[in-house]
Amino acid sequence: MTLSPAHTAHLHPAASHAQSSQDDVVPTAEAVARRAFILFENHGEAKGRDVQDWLQAEAELTAESLSSGR
Repeated sequence: MTLSPAHTAHLHPAASHAQSSQDDVVPTAEAVARRAFILFENHGEAKGRDVQDWLQAEAELTAESLSSGR
């Protein structure tokens, strides 16, 4: 039997809080796309770097969110 987070929140309130905190630092796809496009432009619009630019954008936005305490 698998219990939902709602059923286990009273058992492990910190785990429930950790999940909501983690959701707060995940950037939206739109924000990542905007940042990745800026990186693409900064690299001289070099093709073939789309995955690297996306991952870098996602990492930068996540780090910024964590450092700002959001």
